[in-house]
Amino acid sequence: MLSSYVSDAAAASSAALGAPLGPLSSNSSSSSSSSSMVSPLLRSSSETLSVPFTAAAAATAAATAAATAAATAAATAAAETAAAIAATAAAAAAAAVASTPHLYQKRQQLQQQLQQQLQQQLQQQL
Repeated sequence: MLSSYVSDAAAASSAALGAPLGPLSSNSSSSSSSSSMVSPLLRSSSETLSVPFTAAAAATAAATAAATAAATAAATAAAETAAAIAATAAAAAAAAVASTPHLYQKRQQLQQQLQQQLQQQLQQQL
């Protein structure tokens, strides 16, 4: 479920940039290769300065969207759990109410039997 939210967030980021996100190939002018994700449209050397800022903005937007999706999923799961607990409690209460008359009658019967037994024992002892 969460992976679908993250996929949706990545798709939204791609749509905002106007092209799908892809890996940035290593730049020959730098000694280290970059593993960040940027739009293929921004790979041209004329936009070298804007690439890191655009990539950072896209990464921030994707991270924000993923965090929002995760929070939404957690809230949804918590609400579903609360609803299940409430349903279980309602079912237990209904079962207790349904069995109450039977339990009351059983208690009355046992109390009468106990009184009869005590009276018999008292009469035998006298």
